[in-house]
Amino acid sequence: MGEGMKITKINELKSVYDIAMKLVTGETAGKLDEAYLNRVFAPSFNAYGPDEAAICSNLQEFRDRMAKLRTILDFSSLLKEPSAVERSYSPGKIAAVYIDKFRQQIKDAPLLRVSTFLFKTDDGWQVTHMHLSFPSSFSKPTVSKPLEDEAQSNQNYKIQLEERTRALNDSLEVLKATQAQLLRQEKLASLGQLTAGIAHEIKNPLNFINNFSELSLEFLDEIKEQLEKLDPNEATEEINFLLEDVKANLAKIYQHGTRADGIVKSMLLHSRGGNGKMEDVDLNTLIREYVNLAFHGMRANKNPINVDIQLDTDPGLGLVKMNAENFSRVILNLCKNAFDAMREKLEQKDTKDYTPKLIVRTKHLQDKVIVEVEDNGPGVPEGIKEKLITPFFTTKKGSEGTGLGLSISMDIIQSHGGVMDITTKEKEFTCFTIKLNKEGPGPDKK
Repeated sequence: MGEGMKITKINELKSVYDIAMKLVTGETAGKLDEAYLNRVFAPSFNAYGPDEAAICSNLQEFRDRMAKLRTILDFSSLLKEPSAVERSYSPGKIAAVYIDKFRQQIKDAPLLRVSTFLFKTDDGWQVTHMHLSFPSSFSKPTVSKPLEDEAQSNQNYKIQLEERTRALNDSLEVLKATQAQLLRQEKLASLGQLTAGIAHEIKNPLNFINNFSELSLEFLDEIKEQLEKLDPNEATEEINFLLEDVKANLAKIYQHGTRADGIVKSMLLHSRGGNGKMEDVDLNTLIREYVNLAFHGMRANKNPINVDIQLDTDPGLGLVKMNAENFSRVILNLCKNAFDAMREKLEQKDTKDYTPKLIVRTKHLQDKVIVEVEDNGPGVPEGIKEKLITPFFTTKKGSEGTGLGLSISMDIIQSHGGVMDITTKEKEFTCFTIKLNKEGPGPDKK
């Protein structure tokens, strides 16, 4: 078999499986080069059986074990084509389990059962584990003294195998969590596109409302100027009164239309995601917009609550170099967590006199910027405080929390060269304090 053919066939599940079966029967003994076998069998390959002492932690041990067993057991009497018992595949067909039984040509000879575990890598399919066994009713062969001497050594391998299994289980849990995260991100991406589409459609008619209300206000001023040129009488006075009412109504329309336009712009910025650029940003204005957006988002969802929101912004703060789109997510996440915490406290007993309060402060200290988001919710127990920014850790029930909000917020803050501290007292308050460099992160963070 040429090297080109080997590389082609190693990507095929059946070719890899066939090589594993031939190693069991000894059909390929001495016929395959090491490089080829190392591509067929994973670096982490291990095997067990068929005798109790046979725990092999790598391919070479497995080959040696099979060679020794072939000197004791008459593997030559095995039928070359096994009978399939099970063929199982993982979702996406990236892993497979093949279970086969080998019948021997000798009458009343026991079956040999072989389980083969295969995994698909970027380089093709590889064998990761094999398990060989005889029926429980079959008296296992008495192995030679060299095999017995290795029993203790293989006991150590068994311990290592158990440890490796635990590690693989841990890795599996991480993979499941990562998969769940990817699904959430996909849903969030779809939601972002939907939000952008809705916001864009709202913005078009909103522009007409704002523009024509502003234009109508100018027309009213012109009408008043023309009326003043006429001789005053009862009719002109009545018209003036009506014009004042219309002007006041139009001013309200323009005021609320402008506010709605600001909300739509914030939605568009948030749904489009960050462009990765650090720019000079009016942080006080950004905080006002996104605290307001977070509040109205909470009010529009289930179980809305009333919150006394206090903004204590430093007028001397000026412009701060940051990624506005990314940092806005931090404000939204912190406000959302605060609203959820205060709702939880509000639902507890003996909270008749409790009023949810959110305080957001900004301070300018030399070359630093301080942002504080404080709520008077139930606080955080000391045992949980250290876990808050751990990915996937959440104190919320069911599917209400992803456990990613604070983790993502911390990543964004660190990308700005900043830090975030948590101060809390059970049953009283929680305060998140963010410290940033006013001129942005260092060169390695930009």
